[in-house]
Amino acid sequence: MAARAKESQQTAALLAEQEKEIAILRADLALAKDRLATIEATKTEVKNRAALASGGTPADQLPALRKAIAECASNVRGSAMQRDPIEQKFFSDFDAYYNPAAGRVQDNVIYNGGLPAKYQFNKCMTEQGWPLS
Repeated sequence: MAARAKESQQTAALLAEQEKEIAILRADLALAKDRLATIEATKTEVKNRAALASGGTPADQLPALRKAIAECASNVRGSAMQRDPIEQKFFSDFDAYYNPAAGRVQDNVIYNGGLPAKYQFNKCMTEQGWPLS
């Protein structure tokens, strides 16, 4: 009976040790996944920045760029009601597009009052992996 109790204690200790090891491996796996996501996002951002800086965007990336532009412009327009009445016009009328001839994203901001809208748009584009400046 004492041998059986000793064996049970050894099994419990071994199980506890393995559970600790599993917890460490899970933590390591979560860190590796986060690191991989960061590396992939950085790779995409560098690729997109290089494409925009070279004066053009590869044809296979144009749909993704246009989608990001549409989402970010919509985001800016959608935030118009959260602004004071003077700024609302600049936000609600904001628009942007990719100009393939110029090889860059252009917007309709011509007055200083539109700079906050342009800033919000540029920030959104950067968050989407398309830094504009």
